[in-house]
Amino acid sequence: MQQRLIQKENNIEEIDFNSLFAGAAPVFQILLWILGIYVLWGSVDLYFTAKEMALPFFGMGAAGWACIAFWKGQQQGRFGAPMLVIFTFPVILLNTIPLLSENPTVMRVEENTIFDSAVEVAIFLACLGIGLRLGKRTISKRSRWNLLTKKRSQTGDYGMALSLFLLVVATLVQISAAAGLIYRILGNAASFMPVITAFAGAASTLGAFLGGLSIARQPFRPIALVFWTTFAINFVFSISGLILFSASLTLVACAFGIGLRLNRVPWAYLLVVIGIITFLNQGKFVMRNRYWEETGQQQIAISELPTLYSNWIEASWLLLVTDSSDFRESDDPKEQAGKQTLLTRLDSFQNVTFIVNSLEKEGVEPLGGKTYTLIPELFIPRFLWPEKPRTHAGQILLNVHFGRQASVEDTETTYVAWGLLPEGIGNFGRFWGAVLVGLVIGASCGWLESWSSKKYLFSVEGLIVIALMCQAAVASDSVASLLLTSLFQMVIAIIAFGYFMVPKSSR
Repeated sequence: MQQRLIQKENNIEEIDFNSLFAGAAPVFQILLWILGIYVLWGSVDLYFTAKEMALPFFGMGAAGWACIAFWKGQQQGRFGAPMLVIFTFPVILLNTIPLLSENPTVMRVEENTIFDSAVEVAIFLACLGIGLRLGKRTISKRSRWNLLTKKRSQTGDYGMALSLFLLVVATLVQISAAAGLIYRILGNAASFMPVITAFAGAASTLGAFLGGLSIARQPFRPIALVFWTTFAINFVFSISGLILFSASLTLVACAFGIGLRLNRVPWAYLLVVIGIITFLNQGKFVMRNRYWEETGQQQIAISELPTLYSNWIEASWLLLVTDSSDFRESDDPKEQAGKQTLLTRLDSFQNVTFIVNSLEKEGVEPLGGKTYTLIPELFIPRFLWPEKPRTHAGQILLNVHFGRQASVEDTETTYVAWGLLPEGIGNFGRFWGAVLVGLVIGASCGWLESWSSKKYLFSVEGLIVIALMCQAAVASDSVASLLLTSLFQMVIAIIAFGYFMVPKSSR
């Protein structure tokens, strides 16, 4: 047995999810300690600085800690992909940080609304744990579509080769789109573009994860420098549309790969990434005002990209180092948005307070599940149904119904995010919205964790699990229609990719 474990350690291509995450068990224990300290410290700090916020903060933080502790106790030596932890941790932070940082959007809300909203979050987190227990009844089986044969596994670093291939393909698609070449090639078949984009997104995510996994222990060897160069080029083109979220899955995927290989949090990588994103976030809105048209996002030509990035760096630097009190006092909401810091934007709690206030104080009726009934038709490819509703259909319905935006036309130029919990409350009301959405997400996480336990990392099933892990890390701020459509497209792209990459003998 010991010899087999050593062989797996040296040959990463043969690792399954059970052995991968069993080795990371100490990380989860440390995570619990850090989270516990954060909850206690934050509660005490708020008690002396903003007493009315202390109990809501503690309630949400303690419920989140209990949820993750319950997950850890359910493993019993059989690990799968830790979907619940990956999903829950951002939920805890994005709902508690606004209280701790005295976010202006929270400070304007009445105390009883804050308390009621915190109760909703706590119920949601508790139901995630209950749902997990209901979902962990699946028996995992070995992967059927494995990417490796014995010959392949002996030919070198297959993981790195696959990573570079995926990143290069994704980057070529991005460059072709920026240059307009891909649209000229497609011509009247431009409705296929969402399919191509889905494939490129899946390739970026998987390539970043596999690359991070492969170079984690030797990040500066020659092949690792090739990976970092390719990774950086991919990142640069992925944010050319001035939407930083578009690169988030790739950044998160690489962090997962490095962290799992090292069995610890990749602090150096995270500090660099957070620093870059924080810096670029400063000038993001200024650049959008300059480059986007009022009818929506403007396509930026590849020849304009050097100027774009130069102006972006200049705008971010000026906003970072200059006194802009007069800028903050502007009545223009776009200019006010331009001075949002990354900490200010880490606020999912405002969406919960908004929907609770709308239902309780303004008397708006819940939607009764209407945003969920829109989802099935969104799975139809646009090239088969050119008039298919937008993937943000659920978000649009929520914004218009609850008065966040005046009309559907307004939603075409400005996207106002919601989140899975506020969407649930907006559909089914307080309590039942948190309970139903929490149980469904928890059960889904439990099922995926059990199902993934024996899947090989380098299999089509394994690549699907990796993609789902990355999506789970950024899923809490989505609405169901957007999240499920994105997941569906990514899974189809991975299956199609796997069909050509899997050896015929393994099909």
